[in-house]
Amino acid sequence: MDIEQTENVVFLYSNSGENCRDCDYWIDSSNFEEGINHYLSEHGYTLLHVGTETTTGSNGEPWHSTVAALAE
Repeated sequence: MDIEQTENVVFLYSNSGENCRDCDYWIDSSNFEEGINHYLSEHGYTLLHVGTETTTGSNGEPWHSTVAALAE
């Protein structure tokens, strides 16, 4: 994949839910991996990165999640 041809970058988070940008497929923590595969197989996206992200939760404690970045 040539980065110059990237049209969109989608970020999926294991601690939230949302519809696929290209259809009504629902992605949340219960099907996070399937959501990544959905973008790859159904819409031809390219996986750029999968890693962890730590933010501060509402109680001030660290909140860990997995993030995936996909490019169209």
